[in-house]
Amino acid sequence: MTLRKKSHSGLFPGLLLFVALIANAQAQMATPWYIGGGISQLNGSSTAGDINANLSRAGVTATASSVDDERSGWRLFSGYRISPEFALEASYIDLGKSTTTLQGNVSDIDTLVANIDKLNPRTAKGFNFSFFFRHKMNSRLNLFGHMGLYRWQADYDLIINSPTDTRRININKSGIDPIFGIGIESPLWKKLWGRINLERMEIEQEKLDSLSLELFYSFE
Repeated sequence: MTLRKKSHSGLFPGLLLFVALIANAQAQMATPWYIGGGISQLNGSSTAGDINANLSRAGVTATASSVDDERSGWRLFSGYRISPEFALEASYIDLGKSTTTLQGNVSDIDTLVANIDKLNPRTAKGFNFSFFFRHKMNSRLNLFGHMGLYRWQADYDLIINSPTDTRRININKSGIDPIFGIGIESPLWKKLWGRINLERMEIEQEKLDSLSLELFYSFE
């Protein structure tokens, strides 16, 4: 029996190309806008022990034989500089794919589905809106901090394998949770910047840490 979250990572190369085309078309426009994308490495707080404890409390006779709580994700973002120090930023964040494998004899599928949010490391995709503060350290380095809200949606596939057949159940969940982070950024070439972004977010009370390497183009 396998519980996994769907991933659409194949979209990332095409979306980055779209970002590059927009940057090229507007290279001569001096505006406070910037646009970019990045890749992330994520680590959650769920363990096999946590999931097994939740299974026991729910009365499900199964155990988690493997938990994939480290994964990669990606994001696209656009921001507007209100001033040299402050900016508003909107982003689309995909937290990647997580998989949990359960072993055991599960007769009550309804109980399993009702507790699905407790049986898998949290992962999702959706839109984030954040407020940024930047502090210029020198001509080559800025420090920044940000906080905002993540409007996420999770699509889970519950795959149940038995000696006689295989059942597949899809469950959708959504919510809004806080996200905040700190990082550094530096100009790389002309109006192209790079940044390292360390974030902490909570999805249904599970803490997720994300380390992202990002590139963005400033139209200023």
